[in-house]
Amino acid sequence: MPPTTPAGVVPESPATQDEAVTWFAGQLDAPAEAVRVAAEAGHGTTACQLAITPQPYLQRAGDIQHGRI
Repeated sequence: MPPTTPAGVVPESPATQDEAVTWFAGQLDAPAEAVRVAAEAGHGTTACQLAITPQPYLQRAGDIQHGRI
């Protein structure tokens, strides 16, 4: 069963792939911060899993080679 959405949270619903890509580009600090927090808390496996989450986007955007994340 999927988790329920917490009160006050409104999920994004991009209408097109371009809208989704633009939204995700604006969120790149969040996964980087999550990796840092997980690593500092000693959750190495979780940090690694979080680090690879944005990989498909970053490869398409060319940001891996630029070191954005």
